[in-house]
Parts: sequence; structure tokens; C-alpha cells
Amino acid sequence: MFRARGSTCFRKFLIQHYSKSSSFLGTKHRYICAIKPYLGTFDDKDFIAIIEAINKNDQIYCYAKQREMNDEILEYGRDKLPGDFDFSVYPHFRYTELQIDSNDGDDETVQSQSDDTDNGIDWPF
Repeated sequence: MFRARGSTCFRKFLIQHYSKSSSFLGTKHRYICAIKPYLGTFDDKDFIAIIEAINKNDQIYCYAKQREMNDEILEYGRDKLPGDFDFSVYPHFRYTELQIDSNDGDDETVQSQSDDTDNGIDWPF
């Protein structure tokens, strides 16, 4: 009993530590040390907390490699997240479109988050 509670507290600590990243370098190191090694141990609530942390912190969601890290997070988390999980409420959580195999062999789109870098802006180049 104590062990289970302790591991929950530890996972919450890791996510909280990651959520407080205050630089891009810090984001990279905290992900590598505090999130990536434990992706297989996080539960549905943990993955939601990670997505919320990423969505709220511009030092995380603006990091150049964050989409790759988000893809890795979802590789572990998509089976644990609720089937009706609404990614649209987390506009800064960007990831590559997920594909799953359906029974007929065709790929079925599960969810996508487009990269809206254009936004209709007339760039000078």
C-alpha cells in the first residue's frame, strides 16, 4: 500500500519538476531525466498532467524538439488516455498525426494537431 502511494507521489514530483522548466536547455534535460525514463510507468492521470504542463509552459511548448518529445509521450500514453480525450483544449501540445491499424488493414486517423505556423501572416521572405 505505501509503495503504491509512494510511486504516485514520485511520478507527480517528476511531472511537477518538468512543468517548472525555465529554459529550453532545462526542458531538454528535465525531459531526458525526469519524463522519458518513466514513460512506461505513467498512468492516464499522469499523461494528462504532462500534457497540461506542456500546454501551460512556453519554455516547454516552444522548444524546437518538443513535437518529437510529444510524439514519444503519446507513443506510451495513447493507450492509457481516454478514447474521447480532447486534444483541442491543449492548443500548445503539438504532435504528429497518430495512425492506428484498423481490422481491414487501412490506417485510421485518430487525432491530429496541425502546425499553424502560417496563420495567414505575410512573411517578408
